[in-house]
Amino acid sequence: QRSPIGRRARRNNPPLKTISMSEIQAQARLKQVFSFLKELNGLRNPVQRDLSGYSGLSRLDTWPDHPCIIVRQGDPIDDSDDEGEEETAIEPLIRIKRADLTPCPAPPASLDQWLRPGRRKVNSEVTVVESRNFQTEDDETITVEFSSDDQRVRDLELWTARRDRWENAERPAVAARQIFEKFHGLWSTLQREGERNELVVADGMLSVPTSSVKHPVLTQRVSLDFDPSVPEFRISAGTEKTELHRALLRLVPEIEGRAIAQFDEELDSLSVEPLGGNSTAGYFRRLVQGLFQDGEYLELKPFGAVEEHPSIWREAVIFLRPRNAGLSTTLDNIIEDLDANTVEAPK
Repeated sequence: QRSPIGRRARRNNPPLKTISMSEIQAQARLKQVFSFLKELNGLRNPVQRDLSGYSGLSRLDTWPDHPCIIVRQGDPIDDSDDEGEEETAIEPLIRIKRADLTPCPAPPASLDQWLRPGRRKVNSEVTVVESRNFQTEDDETITVEFSSDDQRVRDLELWTARRDRWENAERPAVAARQIFEKFHGLWSTLQREGERNELVVADGMLSVPTSSVKHPVLTQRVSLDFDPSVPEFRISAGTEKTELHRALLRLVPEIEGRAIAQFDEELDSLSVEPLGGNSTAGYFRRLVQGLFQDGEYLELKPFGAVEEHPSIWREAVIFLRPRNAGLSTTLDNIIEDLDANTVEAPK
């Protein structure tokens, strides 16, 4: 998927000044080969128009606000002017530790066997048995109502108030623990299927109703590392470049290929990444307004509203995708280079 013919080749190889007829014929045949490969790849691996086809999907805006989850957001800081200082390790994009959970407060003895199961779980409703049967010393069976003992009713009210305070404080920790467990499952999947799948962080949700497109346009491959001694998961981008999802944009008929190429080239000179700040937001604004006549950048994620025209908003997500998902973009780059005569065909 990472061919020397592509975006880096276009930057490093200036256009050839002269080209012979035999070279023109060779490049034409080569273009036919790569065009065929592109069409074949499109049939075998159709481009996803929305997020429903991905496994391990996680939306960052649904994550809880908890100390065990740290997301590095905003524009990167340029430390290139700090000469003579030792280089520091790049902080991971995301850190996810396993949150510690606390048990539900124990109810008083007066409520023993009066509470229904489930009271120890967060977001569960506290219910009581309305009546119970007891056997007296004379071996007679009597039915006792829960509300027949005023002290028992007061004990329930006091304990329920304590439990509500515990539940409100415990809810973020439970949600953080669920995020940790979800990424443990993703990590296990990558250990088994690392050659077939890759983890991706993406942002810039593009909605084009006329083309049934609702998918992020900016993607970046990331690594998922696990430190069992903490335990903690670390998601890092390393040296992976931010990529414009060109194959997705080509699904929209009204978008011109030259405009896609221009915005793709713009990424090389900008500090734009999926979890970036103002630079990334500005890029999305220029992108949607440059690609569509009626394109709009939305400051807030729409909830429930139906988009009537092309729009982009911030909505960072993480998901697993097949490693061959980026092949279409690579083939596009190769074909463009052959058209522009920026590379020589093999002899």
